[in-house]
Amino acid sequence: MCSQVYHGETAAPLELFEQIALRIAKSNLGETTRRFSTLHRASGTPDAEEAADYLLQKLEEYGIPHRRLRFTGYMSRAVDASLEMLSPQKTEFDVVPCGFTKNVTNLEGEVFYDALCEKERLTYQEQAERFRGAAGKFVLTKIYCSDVVLEAAAAGAIGVIGMYNGPGESPHYFGASNHNGAPTPENRHLLPQLPCVDCTRAAGETILKAMEQGPVRVRMSARAETGPTEASIPVAFIQGTEENFVLMDGHYDCHCTGMTDNGGGDAILLELTRVFHEMRHLLRRSILVCWWAGHEFGQYAGSTWYSDTYFEQLRDHCVAHINIDIAGCSNAKQIRARTTRMEGQAFTEGLIRKYTGQEPKPYIQLPHLGEQSFLGREVPITIMLKYEALQSDTGGNVGGGNWWHSREDTLDKVDLDIAMRDQRRFAVIHFAGVGDVQTDLFLPGQYDREDVLRCAETFLNGNTDYETPLREALRLMEQEGFENADMVFVTDGECVLPDSFLEKLKAEQSARGFQITGILLDQEDAGFEFSLRESCTNVYRTSQLSRDQIAEQLVVSRVA
Repeated sequence: MCSQVYHGETAAPLELFEQIALRIAKSNLGETTRRFSTLHRASGTPDAEEAADYLLQKLEEYGIPHRRLRFTGYMSRAVDASLEMLSPQKTEFDVVPCGFTKNVTNLEGEVFYDALCEKERLTYQEQAERFRGAAGKFVLTKIYCSDVVLEAAAAGAIGVIGMYNGPGESPHYFGASNHNGAPTPENRHLLPQLPCVDCTRAAGETILKAMEQGPVRVRMSARAETGPTEASIPVAFIQGTEENFVLMDGHYDCHCTGMTDNGGGDAILLELTRVFHEMRHLLRRSILVCWWAGHEFGQYAGSTWYSDTYFEQLRDHCVAHINIDIAGCSNAKQIRARTTRMEGQAFTEGLIRKYTGQEPKPYIQLPHLGEQSFLGREVPITIMLKYEALQSDTGGNVGGGNWWHSREDTLDKVDLDIAMRDQRRFAVIHFAGVGDVQTDLFLPGQYDREDVLRCAETFLNGNTDYETPLREALRLMEQEGFENADMVFVTDGECVLPDSFLEKLKAEQSARGFQITGILLDQEDAGFEFSLRESCTNVYRTSQLSRDQIAEQLVVSRVA
């Protein structure tokens, strides 16, 4: 007979993380992502406000204290754009306008290539000469338009074409300005005075290839709706035992339907809010949860407005800021840490190592992205962990995937299994007769559906021996990082354990504090003796309960 021990990581008593993880419901994540996938959530638009309505309705349904804040930000929404090569041959390209672009129609000119954009660091001399010759021409660059538009304008250029460094077939949406929040008299000069569009890498390479033959002329149109826009910020508050709080946030506005940036993150944020509220009796610090508008369309207008409006509250009581942006993406094989490093690099690396089983990648300093609106409010810790594809898988420097910030960022790019995978590690120990054992390790981030199916289909030879798998379980606790594990022992066969081993097992239980739950598949042999009975917290029999009832009892016992 073939039986199994399921070895799941937990604490005894369960740590807060373990209790939170056990309550996360994949079905809730699915409901939110499906709803958001139907909405084009540009800040302040009816679709975006419908998304805010949904979040607030769910918070009401869950009984979580919440409110809707409204603010007015200076925002820019891409409308349409076109780019046509006129000579040496005619070619039309698929392009999108940048946010805050200057609106133009059928503007024609020659193309100038920003060759120094391919160099990582420039000398002062190179920077001074970078756009010499660009006067009266369109600048074609391989970096963001926002990084060159001011210098290009100063050199007399008439427009900027951003060529995205990724193999995607759709152009990517970006803003052309580097200001933060509502423009002020001091930074209004950062608003671009040139038309800016983004094209694919393939389109840019076509233009560069044509430039090898001689001058290239193009015709550009670009249009964005730019101006004051009112939008909503859904806010929830979970009271802990003290007034100090952790800010947990993400943006719900997006380009197109933006399912990985940031529809999946919004779903995770909502589900975490539900579960933290259920477990609020265990919280020391309170949790403030915000979903921002104005992120993609207003240069972080929502979070900067909040930061200014609630300055004293943030300065006096916000102890940490956790930002959820790009999570649950298909093919996300790594987690990159972007933090202020005030939490201590070892802390973040330890979390990644513990809960994913992966060695942390090198830190990335916080770039000009994410909600960095709170750095001047004396909030000591900011952590932004992004789930990303490997660069070798994307063929370029891409955030969540080749679909990032494009019309291709649709529901099929969200992987709820990846969103759920970092909950816990577990092992399955298949066993039969003496010495006949096979262990399948499931470390977060290192397995997929096929691995689970292969495990489920495993069947060893006949006979039943309990001692072999139990020794393997103890080895996992000692050597493989399962020191906080409990056991679920599943068998359809009877076996007598030696008294000497039962004493050893009892001593290990006493020292480590783990629990054993027995599941006896005895529907065809009801009532057979179970020699582990005295070591088990609970024993469930299929002759008495259905599989669903047993599963429900297991969940209830883990979170009680």
